[in-house]
Amino acid sequence: MSRLRVLGIDGEAYLAKWGKLDCLCHPDTRRSSNAFLKGKAYAGEPEFPAFLCLGEGVYACSAALTLMQLSSSLELGLLSSVASELEGTFARDPVDPVRGEVAFGLAPFAETDELLWELARLPSSSATSRVGRALGLSGPNAWSPLEAVLATLLALPGGEGGYDLGPIMLNRRVQAGAGLPMTRTSRVPDIEFRQAPVCLNYDGEGHLDLRGLESAAMDLGSRPGDAGLDRSLRSLRLQPRRKYVDDRRRERDLAASGRATLVVTKEDLLERGAMDLLAQQLIILLERSTRQSLMLPRQALADEGLRARREKLLSTLLFEHP
Repeated sequence: MSRLRVLGIDGEAYLAKWGKLDCLCHPDTRRSSNAFLKGKAYAGEPEFPAFLCLGEGVYACSAALTLMQLSSSLELGLLSSVASELEGTFARDPVDPVRGEVAFGLAPFAETDELLWELARLPSSSATSRVGRALGLSGPNAWSPLEAVLATLLALPGGEGGYDLGPIMLNRRVQAGAGLPMTRTSRVPDIEFRQAPVCLNYDGEGHLDLRGLESAAMDLGSRPGDAGLDRSLRSLRLQPRRKYVDDRRRERDLAASGRATLVVTKEDLLERGAMDLLAQQLIILLERSTRQSLMLPRQALADEGLRARREKLLSTLLFEHP
């Protein structure tokens, strides 16, 4: 357990929530079983690409094989969401992925082409087909959990609990140039639709750090006259306005590049019916831009059974997490 704590993992909490990890052992060797591991006999050879060698005779399932194992218990939307996490630049808390701390700014655990290559090397089956479909619907390069959830819902077919508005791209940089003057050298729309110049920018709860401002004000109130706390509060007071101005300029820069931008908030994911309303507005913009009728997404929005499925999937992604 002490080694787990060094990694920032509470072993006791992990065991209480998920149980022991399965550890595959050769039948001729002693099974490694302890408070954290449960040994199981495995006569096969842990070969690449199904298994990754961690050194000293220790192997772990590859990302593609892990997705295959999950495919038997997760519906397509949840499986695609897990794939988006593997391809994203964030990591959820391993013990409490819903309420725990999130690490940001990481290198993706796996690239999409890498996962597809691993998958292609595995024996063909219904599981590999299902994982391939999940990868095709995933949102590579998501920068946050809720951005990944939003991308999953937008790309999934209507019959699977989504809005069928893909394909989409996440965090693709738009460069300024001689013919495109911008207030910065580049801008990054959070989500961009491939079929039309329409973008979404996700405005999360912590974007303006109002809680940090409130905390700094309370600290200074409890220690009046503290010069360090006073400087910190003054700096924090300037940040919301700076971010607000930069957000508006980003929208203007993207508009100059020909992209219509809608802002999505955390409340759009949490409030009942808000995502359906957003999808309706997106359909109007996409149809106007492409001059094509999006009949399947419209039919999915009007179907009461599919509406219930969307609500269930969204609730699972937000509050239960596979």
